[in-house]
Amino acid sequence: MLAVENDKGSNPRRTGWSLLIYKIMTFANGQLKTPQNADNAQPERSLQLNQPYPLVASSLNSSVGLSFKSRRKPTGHTYLDSGTTTKHFHSKRERRKTSETLGIKRASKLKLVKFLDELKQDNYADSMSKCGERWSAMMCGDHIVSKTPFHRCNIRFCPVCANRRASRFVKKYLVFVVAFIALNLSYKPCLLTLTQKKIKGESKKDARARILKSFKQVIRRKFFAEYFAGGIWAGEVTENETGNHFHLHLFVFRRKFIDAKLLKSEWAKVSPGAKNLNIKLIDSLESGLREVIKYISKPIAAENLTLQSVKEILELKGLRMIDTFGEFRSFCRDYEPPEDDAAELVESVKPDYVTGECCPHEGCEKPLFERILTDVDLIAFHRRREGLE
Repeated sequence: MLAVENDKGSNPRRTGWSLLIYKIMTFANGQLKTPQNADNAQPERSLQLNQPYPLVASSLNSSVGLSFKSRRKPTGHTYLDSGTTTKHFHSKRERRKTSETLGIKRASKLKLVKFLDELKQDNYADSMSKCGERWSAMMCGDHIVSKTPFHRCNIRFCPVCANRRASRFVKKYLVFVVAFIALNLSYKPCLLTLTQKKIKGESKKDARARILKSFKQVIRRKFFAEYFAGGIWAGEVTENETGNHFHLHLFVFRRKFIDAKLLKSEWAKVSPGAKNLNIKLIDSLESGLREVIKYISKPIAAENLTLQSVKEILELKGLRMIDTFGEFRSFCRDYEPPEDDAAELVESVKPDYVTGECCPHEGCEKPLFERILTDVDLIAFHRRREGLE
């Protein structure tokens, strides 16, 4: 559990992300000052951990972040603050079983390797074919407590490396996000999705260039700077029978409330034909970042992979799929984080299991042992655990 120092001065033990966020916020409170200039002079502000937005207590399985509770009552706006109902309700899809997820990744990887061979991309094909093929697993027979692949290809579009790549970006940006919020308590972090009209036959590279051109135009407008203080953008491309669809997922810092109808009309001025736009508040910085970043590493389903689509994916080599913008970009350039960065803190709390140690799962007292598993073995193990075999 993550707790905050109370008036009596108690200081509960903090670990992982909770320790990281606490250190960054206290560091920002003591070391940083709010930038001032002649046009927008503001008094210096210091961060108080217990108000107005205290760190919230979270379970070990929940994301740790800042709590942002809305006081706005439900209105007729198409965009409403969190905690209110909306006219357009999207039910959450049932979460995939682990065996199903591993099977999808394996099928996508094998099909990618096949097309890479046909395109004479031997280095990519050889490296990806070995990625996640064999694992060193620490297990008790009923549970796998940790597993490490013998080989990682670290290729941008590799489905096996997708989660690792997303976590790396979260660790990179979370330090700056927390410090930026600490210095600007009135800013509300939001998730914003921008789409564009599909053009049949347009390549992924061209679709990316077209939406980024529109995006750069809209963020330079006075209207955008009035409502948003920059943030992080991540690109996602999907493909179906109508062609490629490139859209942007943004983690933005909202200065003040904005109606989605106004935002949509402004976006339509620079991106004619765009129909869908979504914006919502978030109450956890880490989960919000993961929500945005997961799209750049989301593996393409095997049934949607074609030789042409893989060829177009290769054309994106060297092009950014994630970046910062606006006031937040300047902050990231000038801010020096504490010595204990996110990666070091997270790695330090990961337990190192040894052979013969008792299984950490509740109610299981079996000793742990190390075993070499193939990707097929992993899928079969989880299917048995899920009662599918």
